Amino acid sequence: MLRLQLLGGVQLSATDGRDLRPLLGRPKRLALLAYLAAREGGSYARRDTLTALLWPEMDQTAARKAVRQALYVLRNDLGEDLFETAGDDEVRVLPEVCWCDVPAFLDAVRNGRQEEALELYRGDLMPAFFVPDGGAGFERWLEEERGRLRTLASNAAWDLAEGAERNRKSGPATTFGRQALSLTHDDEIALRRLIALLDRMGDRAGALRAYETFARRLKAEFGDEPSAETQALIARVRERSATVSSSAGAAAQTAPAAGAPPEAPAVAPDVVPIALPAPATETLGVPIAKTIVLPPVSSPAKKQWYLLAAAVGLLLLLGGGALWRTHTRRRAQLSNSPAVSMRSASVRDHYRRGLEAYYTHQDSKEAQQEMEAALAEDSTFAMAAYWLVNLVGWEDQGTGRRYMQQAARMARYATPEERRLIDLQAGITNNDPRVLPLAELLAAQNPRDTDLLVKAATAAYNYGRFDRSAQLARQALALDTTATKRVDGSCPACEAYSILTSVLIVQDSQAAAEQLLRQWRAARPDALGADRFMAVVLEYQDRFDEARAIALQMTDRRRGDVDLVYQTISSALRRGEAPAARRLLLDTLARTPNSTRDQFDWMLSGVLRNGGRPAEASRRAGQLLRGGRESFEAQLAQAAWEAGDTATATRLVRPALGRQAVPGSDGPDSPRTIAWWLTRGSTYLATAGDTASLRIVEQRLEQLAQISGFGRDQRAYHYPKALLAEARQQWPEAEAEFRAAIFAPSDGYTRINMQLAQLLISQRRAAEAVPILRNALHTDIMRGSTLYVTQAELHEAMGQAFAALNEVDSARVHYSFVVRTWSEAEPRYHERRAAAQAWLDSHRRPVP
Repeated sequence: MLRLQLLGGVQLSATDGRDLRPLLGRPKRLALLAYLAAREGGSYARRDTLTALLWPEMDQTAARKAVRQALYVLRNDLGEDLFETAGDDEVRVLPEVCWCDVPAFLDAVRNGRQEEALELYRGDLMPAFFVPDGGAGFERWLEEERGRLRTLASNAAWDLAEGAERNRKSGPATTFGRQALSLTHDDEIALRRLIALLDRMGDRAGALRAYETFARRLKAEFGDEPSAETQALIARVRERSATVSSSAGAAAQTAPAAGAPPEAPAVAPDVVPIALPAPATETLGVPIAKTIVLPPVSSPAKKQWYLLAAAVGLLLLLGGGALWRTHTRRRAQLSNSPAVSMRSASVRDHYRRGLEAYYTHQDSKEAQQEMEAALAEDSTFAMAAYWLVNLVGWEDQGTGRRYMQQAARMARYATPEERRLIDLQAGITNNDPRVLPLAELLAAQNPRDTDLLVKAATAAYNYGRFDRSAQLARQALALDTTATKRVDGSCPACEAYSILTSVLIVQDSQAAAEQLLRQWRAARPDALGADRFMAVVLEYQDRFDEARAIALQMTDRRRGDVDLVYQTISSALRRGEAPAARRLLLDTLARTPNSTRDQFDWMLSGVLRNGGRPAEASRRAGQLLRGGRESFEAQLAQAAWEAGDTATATRLVRPALGRQAVPGSDGPDSPRTIAWWLTRGSTYLATAGDTASLRIVEQRLEQLAQISGFGRDQRAYHYPKALLAEARQQWPEAEAEFRAAIFAPSDGYTRINMQLAQLLISQRRAAEAVPILRNALHTDIMRGSTLYVTQAELHEAMGQAFAALNEVDSARVHYSFVVRTWSEAEPRYHERRAAAQAWLDSHRRPVP
């Protein structure tokens, strides 16, 4: 049995556990399967229709042959009994062989099972899916079908809202009403319908918020205002809201004296709590949110109690807000933002504490705990999941991926502003090449929205457009005002400073980065992101004592989750003290529980390789890999290659040669991940002399460049081209391709820097090689560059360059580094260390 999910994202699985992901990378065949499986009741489709949809550029004979071939391949991949034909002209997918959520949704709608329908409707039909070569007819069908299914889902939500209202259940009524509008958010008639519903339910504040949100979006996107009819409706709601407020004030003045027991409110017996539908939250381990539903207001006595309770609640909320502001009066001043959609004060508190932990204390662990608590209490709170993506990041890609999926699913419960941020974050997380033009468009349409400007700057940075990224970040900073504080507690100015600093670092402008960080620290003294960056920049300039002083100061003040072991190891490697770093890590590992050893084991692999002990690193990585820690496959491949075991390295990279990339994915089949493996694999294949595979890698990387939004991937195919040119001893071509492959001076696949420098040294152009090598030294050696090239190798090449230039003092510094670092190296490195020592011996300073 197959399961094909098309609503809210494309997923294909089989009950027997077969891996069907490769099909997701074949868009035309997937489109054919989706069109047939999505037909209501498993009805037949004519082959002529299929040719017009997907092969319109072919003549009829060739197109029908293409349909037959595609059906044949799908049968081979998915099962011989998948399709049923009626003569030569009609074909269908058998529903009993392949279950699809679209016909299941349509059946639920047709038979009045609206709640089941909404559970099935996880989002638009096949979002972000496209057929790259032709298929304009399919695109038109897809767009029309999306609109039809979205309307049906909205109608189902309205049916549920009206049914809940008839049963006097105000909470579910307003919940389903908001959900209905979110599905057709540009429908002004639906907006008026929601305003009227909220007004009848007594939620006039909610009605006003819905109107203001719609009006802002209408103004921003179309330069227009709501119709006179809608404005008249909201004016009547405002009048009633003002009347209620004055009544509430009178009720508060006549409240009983302190200590007097209030009258017990009458609660309708049919009121029950209900949770918003949150598909698949069980699979994420997050409980469904509990929603407190206020009793419906019917009798005058109940209304009086309701108004009194509302007045008291408002006073408590304002008092609590004042207390919170007093408590955080020394925090960074933040700019205004739209209110975040939250359903309870408790969730709001978790959310604000999480953002304060991140921005004011730079404690990402505490921030993550608070956001997880908010999400556990309200599993439909999309912004908590959104922030968890940012907090987890690349440290735990699997967890980050799950949070991104949850945020995307729950975006329908968020405000339009939040949905835009979530959509952009999804594109950035998945390295979707379409996210940059989308972010640029939104930033242009909303030039005063700091959140959108920061997202656009992030997208430009990832794409490698560093100048544009810096321009957008500066634009966001210019809009930030220190006079006010953001309602939701986030800090776009901090993000903008962070992006600007990152741009300067990858361009190896450390002095400019230091100057910018001093501005950041002066403008926002409690923004610890500036302290973290400052420690890094100082370390890149070999100012190790200053860098450590900042890290210790942050630790002493208990601000942030500073990892002193990481900082100590990183500084030790930059000083050429790999043996001491190895002993420190081994001692740390001996005292660390197995459940938290991953980061130290990863660091130890890098330290061993930097210290000239790749065979030991390879053995340890192999043991960890056999223990189920798959992330160490990359360390094993690199360490094996450095130890001379090219066969193991190439064996590990070959699966990537045949792996199908899934555009928009952020998992192992994502274009970025496959491109990363293939780029590293080029090094191993060149060593093995496998030029045939290198040509395949070149072609694959050129294809991946078209579907990846990550800047490094746009240039990666030049690297195997350079290696092939080197194999043919075509030195000018090799140099040109090496230069074209470099993503940024201090970022990307930094082995390219060293290989280009070695080529230049061999051509007696050592002066050109020095800055290229220095760039590669100024990067994060523990998480990035050290997986591609070690510090000792770079210093060895620097020593050779300065020796060729007869700059003895500079050469002495780098050769001394090599001798210290490889003092306990494996025999494979003895000869190279001896050569460095021999040069030092022959160039000793004269004794005065």
